[in-house]
Amino acid sequence: MSGFYVRVKIMKEMKNVTRFTIRITGHVQGVGFRYHVQDVAMKYLIKGQVKNNADGSLEIDAEGTRTNLLSFIEEVKRGPEFARIDKCETKVEIELQHYSTFTVE
Repeated sequence: MSGFYVRVKIMKEMKNVTRFTIRITGHVQGVGFRYHVQDVAMKYLIKGQVKNNADGSLEIDAEGTRTNLLSFIEEVKRGPEFARIDKCETKVEIELQHYSTFTVE
């Protein structure tokens, strides 16, 4: 495949990228939740970051195709074995961050 067609394909994929921020509350810190999120992100080709908040919640900033993001969110909501999720708030963001990887903060 020539370089031109590869660039066109990448440009088409970039147009389909969506960004979600997700806030999860419950027993989500100290149970491996961030690493669970990172594993699920890799499975669905999601880029972004996950971090613990001072209030005990978990925050995810995720970019990918809408289809992959929706599957990612559904699997993340199952959580790791010892987690308990009380609430999962999801918000579509307008501006992309153009992440190149998925990181645990």
